[in-house]
Amino acid sequence: MAIHQLLLLASLLGTGACTMVRIQMSSSLRTWTANGIFEGGRSLPATGYIFYGGDYCQASSPSSDRSIVVFATPDNCSFDTKIRNAENDNASAIVFLFDREFSSYERAIKYISNTTVSVIFISQPQKEILKFIDTSRLGGGYATAMEINQPDSQSRKFLLVSAVISLVIFVVGGCYGAWYYHDQIEVMNDREKLQTSEECAIETTIEKIPSRALMDSSEKVIEDYNTCAVCFENYKLFEIISSLPCSHIFHKSCLHPWLTERRSCPLCKMDILKHYGLPAASSEESIINIPLDDTVSYLESMPI
Repeated sequence: MAIHQLLLLASLLGTGACTMVRIQMSSSLRTWTANGIFEGGRSLPATGYIFYGGDYCQASSPSSDRSIVVFATPDNCSFDTKIRNAENDNASAIVFLFDREFSSYERAIKYISNTTVSVIFISQPQKEILKFIDTSRLGGGYATAMEINQPDSQSRKFLLVSAVISLVIFVVGGCYGAWYYHDQIEVMNDREKLQTSEECAIETTIEKIPSRALMDSSEKVIEDYNTCAVCFENYKLFEIISSLPCSHIFHKSCLHPWLTERRSCPLCKMDILKHYGLPAASSEESIINIPLDDTVSYLESMPI
């Protein structure tokens, strides 16, 4: 149910602007019920034999001393004319049958407060009523016993409370959904900022690792570490190598991607980035609280 419908229902029930009624009609075969709106006139309940008056633009004067309830269509003449005809026929109520939504007709009756009959609107095709008309005639129509009862105050209170609760749930749910969406956006933004800051700090740190070219095949590096532990290829003259604080040597082109992913020495697992001043990988809060400018300044002050 949309929020404007909930507000309208709560308003109508709270102010008593409309009263829902249940119409019950019984025949020799079955019982028929329908919900309608009590528009005004004589207070409910109303009881009588059904009288189908068609457009009911003229009083029918049914030949019976028993109370009747007139069913009529809303066309061909005014509502006031039909209500006056119901009064002349001594009806206890008049029920207007609408084949479609009747909201546009609800305020069309001018003198409803002065009438002596109960005025009710229902949205029900005429053929549904005619199915339950009894075989015994009453004037110009057919008759069967029926009763119209107004729901008690407890039912109205229940409907009002239900409408208010539904409205509160709708509003609270909408507010929570908006807050949750905003919170998730903030979390995603924080993670992106954290990742960008960490990646930048790692890249700057890696660039500070000492590197040089192999210029002589007799170098001790080639003698002690003839193979790079990352790519498993032998060192060659004029290749660029990087030396870690743990004294292990690797190709620069192999070591830098490795440290970006794993931070530690491929051989001894020493946390190289932590050695150069970055916090441990598991400490997200430390990474967040370290200003990037301070990290860069610290690294630039280190000797190469």
